Amino acid sequence: MLTNKFRDTLMKEEIIVQGDKILVAFSGGIDSVALLNLLLEVRESFGLRLGAAHLNHGYRENADADEAFCRSFCEEKEVPFFSRKMDVEAYAKAEKVSFEMAGRTLRYAFFEEVMKEKGFSKCATAHHLDDQVETVFLNLMRGTGLKGLTGISPLRGRYVRPLLSYKKSELLAYLEKNQIPFRHDYTNDEVEYQRNRIRNEVLPYLEKHFNADVSESISRMTGLLVEDLKFIEGEVEKAKELFLQEAGDQVRLSKKVKDLPYAISSRLLMEAVQRVKGNLRDIEEVHIRDLLQLFLKETGKKLDIKEGIQGRNDYGDLLIEIKKEKTERENTMLHEVLSIPGTYHVKG
Repeated sequence: MLTNKFRDTLMKEEIIVQGDKILVAFSGGIDSVALLNLLLEVRESFGLRLGAAHLNHGYRENADADEAFCRSFCEEKEVPFFSRKMDVEAYAKAEKVSFEMAGRTLRYAFFEEVMKEKGFSKCATAHHLDDQVETVFLNLMRGTGLKGLTGISPLRGRYVRPLLSYKKSELLAYLEKNQIPFRHDYTNDEVEYQRNRIRNEVLPYLEKHFNADVSESISRMTGLLVEDLKFIEGEVEKAKELFLQEAGDQVRLSKKVKDLPYAISSRLLMEAVQRVKGNLRDIEEVHIRDLLQLFLKETGKKLDIKEGIQGRNDYGDLLIEIKKEKTERENTMLHEVLSIPGTYHVKG
């Protein structure tokens, strides 16, 4: 029975604990209806308090009907319901981002607002095994490191994903067996989006011609890679203590970093850039490799990275810092009018 399996999953992964107050991201589709219903079934045994949040994208013709379904479903189950209607398409145009990215940004901003106002400790999203596999494929095709191949994490901050080990077909069978209604998202059938093309074309082809259990195989791979990543990240934390020093808006990396394995040194450099820049947007592997080469240059050599951030060799150490508009020599020059002839004492 899926409910028992779900209860075992929560106990094993410990991403939801006794007494949690959980906000469920609720679209009304198969995934989120299954998630909310499963949480309702274990609510008493885990002492959970539940709520549901729905963002009406105002895009599809049946968007208002989806919201009405979600509201009705939650009223019937006596689950507090929170909704908001926003023009995602207009936001996407204004911010010059894709519709998918705009929707995601606005959804999570809405979830954060509800959690803060209503005191929810966590937000549960209905990402499942199919989503996990699609994410791994997308990351693989874009070019990724170990982190990208681990896919979606079951726990990220206050966001939990209890369904990552469940196939969508499993969730659908659960709803049909228990005669639980749900809304169909027709955008999932379209192939204009890369993720949908992987879902509707690539994976069925692989299952037919290569491996009928390709999703489970990829899930096992991500599980193994997660353990490898945990080990590497543990080693990186040790290296931070030894070789990374932060002072104001500047981070110093010891010259010894260049002798560390690339798996460690590259992550230390990314950490340093993140601390100074505030994010890793537009930072690519070529920047990291160029910074490593800067360790081997003479003191004073600089490398522009992105958005006013630079690397600078300082007697073998590497400084990641905000690029100054003027050089230190210019900043320390005397700015005064001199009367000629005359005698002046210049420091140094």
